[in-house]
Amino acid sequence: MLRILEPRLRRGALVVADDLDIAPDDLRPYVEYVRGAGSGYGSVEIPLGDRLEVSCWHGREGEG
Repeated sequence: MLRILEPRLRRGALVVADDLDIAPDDLRPYVEYVRGAGSGYGSVEIPLGDRLEVSCWHGREGEG
């Protein structure tokens, strides 16, 4: 779903995923994607509650 929305995201847009502790297997593909090289995101885990992943969209090389 996130990849479908990316063309509509402005640089600097924040995407937040909650419950990393509760659903680690379900969220693993998402976390690996936003943390991956060349994804267009800067992403960090926040140890708050059930843990959050906060990602900032920077865009990919050669786009826009």
